[in-house]
Amino acid sequence: MPIDISFRAKTQTISAPISVSVLIRSALSGEKLTGRSAQKILADIYRSLVLDHANAYKLFFNCLSGPNNFPLAFCCVAGKDRTGLAAALLLTALGASRDTVYDDYLLTNTYWEMPTDVLREESDEVREAVFTADTQYLEAAFAAMSEHYGSAESFVQTILGLNPERKEYLLAQLVE
Repeated sequence: MPIDISFRAKTQTISAPISVSVLIRSALSGEKLTGRSAQKILADIYRSLVLDHANAYKLFFNCLSGPNNFPLAFCCVAGKDRTGLAAALLLTALGASRDTVYDDYLLTNTYWEMPTDVLREESDEVREAVFTADTQYLEAAFAAMSEHYGSAESFVQTILGLNPERKEYLLAQLVE
């Protein structure tokens, strides 16, 4: 049976069930944007995902640790923001190097096409900042984890609840 875990707030899901996140749209509204200001907004959003939406990631890890939940697919429209962070956290939990985490995250740019019908009123620089996976966004999330929890590994253990037994289970399920 499918399990649905949303990394978005309920109001975001209702307001924009498929299109660009309400979080991104609201952050982008109200000011003249440049590529750099859009990048800063996205970095702030990634920090917010860690600090304000940890419960969704905890549910994700609970699902991963449950019996009979594999194979498992998790996705979103772009796969780079909420889902990208989920994948980065999972790889971190499994002991992947930071370089491996970044390399995996950047695959979004290879396998996903930037939409042409969203944020058309913005410049190409802004659209690229919003729709491209950029390691500075993940770096902002990892910095928030380090600042508030000591490290990404500590965040995964203490906030997401990945104890040694659950980690061993995930390693057995996901690593050859």
